[in-house]
Amino acid sequence: MKIMLVAPPLNFRRSYKELYEEYTCDGSLPPMGLMYLTAVLKNNGFDVKLFDLSAIPVTPDYFRKLVKEYDPDIVGFSIIADAVNTSIILAGEVKKLNPNCIVIGGGISPTFLYREILTNCPYFDIIVRGEGEYSMLKIAELAEKNMLWENINHLKGIVYRSSNGVVKVNEGINLINNLDELPMPDRSALTFNYTYQFGQLELSSKKFTTILTSRGCPFQCRFCACSAFTQSTYRARSPEKVLDEFEYIYSEGYRQVLITDDHFFLTPKRTIDILKGLRERGVDMEIICESRVDFARSEVLKEAYKSGVKSIFYGMESGSQRILDYYQKKITIPQIIEAVKKTRDAGINMVVGSFMFGAPGETWEDMLLTVKLILSLDIDVPILNIVDVLPGTGLWFEAERRGILPADAWRRTVNAAKIFPDTVPLDRIRFLIDKTYNLFIKRGGYIGRQLIRTFGDNWRRGLVYRNIRRLGLTRITKVFKEYTSSRRMYKYQLKNQVS
Repeated sequence: MKIMLVAPPLNFRRSYKELYEEYTCDGSLPPMGLMYLTAVLKNNGFDVKLFDLSAIPVTPDYFRKLVKEYDPDIVGFSIIADAVNTSIILAGEVKKLNPNCIVIGGGISPTFLYREILTNCPYFDIIVRGEGEYSMLKIAELAEKNMLWENINHLKGIVYRSSNGVVKVNEGINLINNLDELPMPDRSALTFNYTYQFGQLELSSKKFTTILTSRGCPFQCRFCACSAFTQSTYRARSPEKVLDEFEYIYSEGYRQVLITDDHFFLTPKRTIDILKGLRERGVDMEIICESRVDFARSEVLKEAYKSGVKSIFYGMESGSQRILDYYQKKITIPQIIEAVKKTRDAGINMVVGSFMFGAPGETWEDMLLTVKLILSLDIDVPILNIVDVLPGTGLWFEAERRGILPADAWRRTVNAAKIFPDTVPLDRIRFLIDKTYNLFIKRGGYIGRQLIRTFGDNWRRGLVYRNIRRLGLTRITKVFKEYTSSRRMYKYQLKNQVS
């Protein structure tokens, strides 16, 4: 039995120029979920191929050729919200070539949009809710024995369309309690070398990969679907297993890594054990990770610096305590300020702060408080976003309760400012984002500090050199101007509509 696993593109593109110009986030990272799926299925004897179409130019014709050449029995799509439309189109291509092929959707969006997808798209047969490793394995094992459809109603967390077209929902969401049971993600299944990319700018200058040390989040931020997806659980791999994987990827020549945990610093002792273990095992890598400001502990940050952490991303969100409380973020403004100070004191070279504008009920005055905070912080990169209403989030459920969620919201991105009546208009939000970026860059001493930090750090110098060599100074200046504005957002949306 042959299984094709697919990370669909956000949009169909014919060239890398189109691909990079339309990216709105960190380019394409290795598809960790599909890499774990590949490892589990291969370890159980299945023929598996992984195709990450989010990272390359791709058209429906290109995908059709892949399906013809491989001729899979099962095709599984890992779907994020912005790729729902392209997933539906590609699923249709599979069914045109082989109506008997089993087409499966999984990931965060299908976990919450299972009924919409199966009701509106005849090409999907099954939706897997939650984490899919063992569910996909069970489906494959049953399908290989021609016993799937007579037993599918017994599989936890599965949604499917019955023979008479009725959508059937099995109870539960699949979660894996002991992550140490899982094999290492199969990086050999990847077909090219990834770079940590932000549109046309490369943020990695050496061989790059990602690693996951935990899953889930115990917090319930209103704008995030992670807690609902993992039912507010947090599960961590043992330090030994994490260090074994670090040691393996280091032996494979990787020298830069992004830790993709939602909260790498959540359990300080475990985090310190991992960081110290890297030094003890001689793993010398440049590391990027994420944390909450209320977990920015000096003792952890100092160990992070010693172990090669170059950049930390903090979700700071707002300069208004009222809006932070609305988000259910459970942090305070003083904690944001203190986290930046502690990170700087520990020697971390680059501090990234993420902020959002346009929450329901957020006033112009609230947003000005955010601008004031941003301009006061010694961060290197502010990422300024417009609040979206995403499937599985508290904002989504609130919009449903209020009856303001558009009927087609399941297949397009919806700005909170467009549907919530008590929100600042979208054009004013975009104006403020553009103005804030401009003020941030021009504030006193910012350029000088960045030059000093760049000249004093090999990692930063490597990034600058790589991008100047690739793009040239004129192109970098143009790209930088675009990415420090609201124009970088949502360029690809509504381009691939499904009738």
